[in-house]
Amino acid sequence: MNRKKQLDGLALMFARRPDGTLTFTDVEPKDVETITRLVQSLSPSVSAGVPVASPTTSAPTVKADLASAAWSEYERAKIASKRWSDSTLKENKTAINLFLQIAGDRPMSVYSNEDFRQFVQGLMRLPKYYSTSPAWRGRTIAELAKTGPGGQEPKNINKQIRFLSAFFDWYCKAYYEIRTTHTLANHLVEEGRKTVKDSEVRKAMSDAQLQKFYQACLADVDDKRKKGAAFKIWLVPLAAYTGARIGELGQLRTDDIRQVDGVWVFDLLEIEDGQSLKTAASRRQIPVHHALIDGGFLDFVKEQRVKRRKWLWENDKVVDKADVASKTANRLRNKIPEISGKNNGLSMHSVRHSFITKLKNCSTANDQERADLAGHARKGTEGDTRYYKTDLSRLQKHLNEIKYDFNIVRWIDLPG
Repeated sequence: MNRKKQLDGLALMFARRPDGTLTFTDVEPKDVETITRLVQSLSPSVSAGVPVASPTTSAPTVKADLASAAWSEYERAKIASKRWSDSTLKENKTAINLFLQIAGDRPMSVYSNEDFRQFVQGLMRLPKYYSTSPAWRGRTIAELAKTGPGGQEPKNINKQIRFLSAFFDWYCKAYYEIRTTHTLANHLVEEGRKTVKDSEVRKAMSDAQLQKFYQACLADVDDKRKKGAAFKIWLVPLAAYTGARIGELGQLRTDDIRQVDGVWVFDLLEIEDGQSLKTAASRRQIPVHHALIDGGFLDFVKEQRVKRRKWLWENDKVVDKADVASKTANRLRNKIPEISGKNNGLSMHSVRHSFITKLKNCSTANDQERADLAGHARKGTEGDTRYYKTDLSRLQKHLNEIKYDFNIVRWIDLPG
């Protein structure tokens, strides 16, 4: 690594004030004198470790130093590593767009502690729903960051800071092979404790409510062969016995239901275009519950294979399969007054809560096994979280311990 790159990296630790003196952002007091002597010994083309434009140029000589260009490289690296879901990518793009519009698109090494402080102050001035409310239509992010009334939740502000802090961490390591020297993470705001209303608490559906929901889905179908009918028929049983998110169910491929080590599973490990998962932990294999097998689910899958269907629900032409599935499920749920509406704590996600509650109360699964089945991140040591893999036959045993007070109508007995 050449000397200029090393000095460039040091720029993230300090900056030069207009009067020529230096301000340090993340330097041990004992090192200040040494670093000051180093800076004073630099050649005229470098000041405080920051590339300075020559008299004949007015733009950075290395375009890749710009934050936008560095971000593009960071994004490509994350996508290639398959560590980001589509939703994580979208959230990170929001964070970098906010940063570029508020702090400006400049060479990475020139952002100072003051720039970070003003960026966070700008986030705090952004009004709630700034991107969707008609009240702020026509106003740019940069304008609102200077004169906006505020209203952003501290939790949301800190989320943007953490996304960007990870980006700067990556930049320091990838470009300069040094530890983090930026100070963005020092500007996290105090979140406080939020009071949650009873109506905002997500609840699990009772067995009786699930039964009514299932009956409403069946009543909406007069012929199982019609397009879209199969998803309505299997929606509640699959959600209740797998704990999968509705979006995960809506984007299933026929090949995602297969045998692994003699166990039939929903294989959510590998995804392709048209599919997305919420988090890295969502990549998992869920054994098929015996109640689904008894109800003829594997017979339905076999029929779809015979028809050479790639997508289980025949939704090949649907671009956002997860979104359409969620809207279909909510439309059916809203047919039942007892579980519809927004103020009773029940939603489509409540079916997943029912599964997780049953898994905790009715099965002998341990914490790691419950996390594997639900698609949650494991808690524990590195050995527990990275190297330990649950046997599928054990997961199937725990899953089959879950029971509900409603019976699945067999696929063969449905009209059509």
